[in-house]
Amino acid sequence: FTLRPKYTEEDIADQVSVSKYISSKITDYDKILLPELAHMASYGQGGLGNPFVVPSDRLNVMAPDALVRTQQQFFHPSRMVLGGVGIEHKRLAELAEKYFQTSLPPLPPLVKQPPKFVGGGDVRIPMEKSPRANPYRKELTQMAFCLPGVGWGHPDFFTVSVLQTLLGGGDSFSAGGPGKGMFSRLYQNMLNLYGEDIYNCAALHTPYSDAGLFSVSLVCPPKTVAFLVQKLFAELVSVCHRVTPEELQRAKGLLKSTLLMNLECLPIILEDLCRQVVSSGTVLNADEICEAIEK
Repeated sequence: FTLRPKYTEEDIADQVSVSKYISSKITDYDKILLPELAHMASYGQGGLGNPFVVPSDRLNVMAPDALVRTQQQFFHPSRMVLGGVGIEHKRLAELAEKYFQTSLPPLPPLVKQPPKFVGGGDVRIPMEKSPRANPYRKELTQMAFCLPGVGWGHPDFFTVSVLQTLLGGGDSFSAGGPGKGMFSRLYQNMLNLYGEDIYNCAALHTPYSDAGLFSVSLVCPPKTVAFLVQKLFAELVSVCHRVTPEELQRAKGLLKSTLLMNLECLPIILEDLCRQVVSSGTVLNADEICEAIEK
């Protein structure tokens, strides 16, 4: 089905209808909208600045022939990775030979322009159009401040990952417990100190094959924006000058424990395996990842 799909007008019409509904409701959900705006502000038009949710005006061009062209361009053995967990390599190779067209001639390499971080700009949505489906049912200002990150194969990838874990953060309410990062910088110095005026503050690193986006989100009432933005940036500056050995080791330990817990789940192991092959052509095991984090 993946290599030889059959697209019918009825199937496409159903999916277009679903996509139109999602596109019309995107401004109701901050968890979807904020990353969209962050990428648009950071990378401009095209590339990583393209929206994750298909814009309604683009849905009109969806047709069987357009989908077939895309499928022929990307769903090709020379541009795919087949992974398996809990299966012998010989058996996996046999299944690949049986169900995939492994004898097709390779396609020429894709010509990709390296993503360029634009910076210096912003994308805004007026308050009356901002997300309304926040769990607090209050009028809130929701922001994301973005910086260039690094890609999967970059030498500083694990360093940036430790930094993101050290900053940590999250929602103002947490059930607590192990692995929640309650001792991270943004929890201790933002959420715990200004809990009545702040609803979310968190660091996030979104890596891609050849670039990354490091961002910090802030959700608060409009009247406290100026004060909390000042405090947040003071915290971001301080981490450039003062990190104690204790909190550095805590961040490394939390990052390693999170990764190791994820590697207990077979679907996540499979996704990580294929992602590493696609992005860097190599695969790091758990010991190698922990060693890289400690460096």
